[in-house]
Amino acid sequence: MFKNLRWTIVFLLFMVYMINYLDRVALSITVPMIEQDLMLNAEQFGLIFGSFFFGYAIFNF
Repeated sequence: MFKNLRWTIVFLLFMVYMINYLDRVALSITVPMIEQDLMLNAEQFGLIFGSFFFGYAIFNF
């Protein structure tokens, strides 16, 4: 019983990690569409993304 539970937990943790990874990757793929939609230049977008990832890094630990 515990052996199956252990592998179930490993699988669920793997799925959560993959969703987290894909969420971060999807953000970088949508950059051109967001820039065009909000009419931002590269400098403004870099400031926004830098702020986002700075906050992400702080709360990641």
